[in-house]
Amino acid sequence: IRDSHTTVDTDAIYLVNDAGQRITGGNPPAGQDADSMDHATMSKLIANPSEPATYRGYRNRLVIGTMATIPSLNLRVVVETDKAKAFRRVSSLQRLTMLLTGGIILFIGVCAYMLALTIVQPLKRLREGADQVASGNLNVALPVRNRSEVGYLTQVFNGMVRKLRNGLDELDRVNAILREKNQDLHQISITDPLTGLYNRKQLM
Repeated sequence: IRDSHTTVDTDAIYLVNDAGQRITGGNPPAGQDADSMDHATMSKLIANPSEPATYRGYRNRLVIGTMATIPSLNLRVVVETDKAKAFRRVSSLQRLTMLLTGGIILFIGVCAYMLALTIVQPLKRLREGADQVASGNLNVALPVRNRSEVGYLTQVFNGMVRKLRNGLDELDRVNAILREKNQDLHQISITDPLTGLYNRKQLM
């Protein structure tokens, strides 16, 4: 039954007395004695009024039902739904849950992949570049893929390596000049400045 106050689907609602005899509600098949509920089922429903139970209903079908008592009328309300139909609904909910879970896992996987592209991979390139610089290779230029904090750090790293490379080139140039000057000084120390011949010190 579906009304404006509930969204619960049921096959039938019966009004029964304490003996389990159906007072009203439902339409049992013609020719079947389905006007009363067996004692065991009645006892099970009365003992656990808040828990659904599985039993053979008034229509002789396997159903899931529950019972509520109306104290003022000394009557009981039995609500039943077909068990197969109920399990179809459960299966549908399970499939929906699996689809949602799969979608969430896929979303998390995509987010992890994007995180790896934007943070983990650039940090790995920075570490590898630092290892190359530490081993003496200054011909390192890391790509800057974005303007994030990692991208800024990569720019700073590239600038540092560029300055080190320029400093090393300048140092090589100064060393070349010093070697040339040292050679000139050595030549001056062993030759006569006028004749260009070896001096007395070099002869000795």
